[in-house]
Amino acid sequence: GWKEIEYDTFKNTYLEEIHLPGSLTTIGSYAFSETPKLEIVEFTRYSKLTDIGYASFRSATKLKTITIPSGVISIIETFAYATNLKKVQFKPDSSLKQIGMNAFYKTNIKEIYLPKDVNYIENNAFDGIDSLTVHITPNTLVKINEINSSLQRDSLEEDDYVPITFGSHTALFGATNVTIMEVAQEGGRKLRTKTKKEIQKTKK
Repeated sequence: GWKEIEYDTFKNTYLEEIHLPGSLTTIGSYAFSETPKLEIVEFTRYSKLTDIGYASFRSATKLKTITIPSGVISIIETFAYATNLKKVQFKPDSSLKQIGMNAFYKTNIKEIYLPKDVNYIENNAFDGIDSLTVHITPNTLVKINEINSSLQRDSLEEDDYVPITFGSHTALFGATNVTIMEVAQEGGRKLRTKTKKEIQKTKK
């Protein structure tokens, strides 16, 4: 079966939809960038995809929703300028660890549930987005803070990292008016997010 879509393969084409085979493991950089009519991207339930290349869906301006296969480990500038993208879903067993530079730059995402294995989010990953709610487990938040703190110490040679907390932030990850909501449990398909009242009770 088809295992790789190479660099630039569908760039600047008028492709409207694509259904990708389970055998596919790699989508090359810019593979679907500048595709103004691309509206549907579907992966099979048993997709073997592990690598989505740099800026692979950059400026796919008609794309509104996508589900990332569970084997993908990082996304970097993947959906930048996909200005109509509103919904990104991850599988319950997602292996995603890194949300890199400008991953969702200028998209229309307002709410996102992060996979539990994420341990690094670039500080401009959601740049250009206003009013963003991020749902995340406590353990995941701890891991992100540990990595970010370590990186900042290495670069500044001092321990002045301000940990990310649950609640409202004027700006975070490049986005403005960000709310970090706590996912109450891990492991299940039906994840419930704690209400603001529950979070306040936990803090008391």
